[in-house]
Amino acid sequence: AVTNGSLAEGIDLPGNQLLGVVVVGIPLQEPDLELQCLIDYYEEKFSAGWHYAYTFPAISKAIQAAGRLIRNESDRGILAFLDSRYTWENYRRCFPKEFERITTDEPEKLVEAFWKES
Repeated sequence: AVTNGSLAEGIDLPGNQLLGVVVVGIPLQEPDLELQCLIDYYEEKFSAGWHYAYTFPAISKAIQAAGRLIRNESDRGILAFLDSRYTWENYRRCFPKEFERITTDEPEKLVEAFWKES
C-alpha cells in the first residue's frame, strides 16, 4: 500500500489478518515551493527547518504505515523498513527510543526464527 493511502493510514486488520508490513523506501515529500517555505519557517523559528519540514514528516508516515501491524498487545508480526537510510542518525532519531531495531543483510533468517518462536 502507499504510505499516504487509506490502507496505510485508516484500516484496522486485527489478529491474523495482517502478519507483516514492509515499508520500502522513505516517503519523502517531493521538494516544491511550499515545502521550501516550511523549511525556511522552521529554520528561522527553531533552527531545524529540514528536520521539522522534511525528515520528521517522512518518518511519521512510515511509522503510521507500520502501525497497521500491531493494533493491540496480542498482535504479532514482522515489520521491515527496507532502505539503508533508516540506519542514518538523522532518520533513526525520529523513531521512539523504545523502538527495537535489528539491522541485517539476511532478513530471511530473522523472519524464520520469529515464526518458529510464535
